[in-house]
Amino acid sequence: SLDYNDQLTLQTSTTNIKDFLLIAPPANTHSFDPNQRRMTLNFSVSGGNIVVSMPSSPNQAPPGYYYVNIVDNNYVPPPAIIIVLNAEAPLTPSVTGLA
Repeated sequence: SLDYNDQLTLQTSTTNIKDFLLIAPPANTHSFDPNQRRMTLNFSVSGGNIVVSMPSSPNQAPPGYYYVNIVDNNYVPPPAIIIVLNAEAPLTPSVTGLA
């Protein structure tokens, strides 16, 4: 799991990277997705590693599961990796005060 402001270090054979995307998984229970979310992440290349910066606050990306996608200059993404952002926060609401 990663936290806000963390950095994810990856190695890839893709050399022409255009973007790194953070995408919330779809909600399959609705005809529309009220949690639809996609954001571009900052990244840098250092030697053979790519360092990707996570969002800085839950205002940008609420806690939960996300896909991290690489997009190359031909807009061809390889398979995504799944991360958990801010795993210390509850991922499901809790109900209190019911008797």
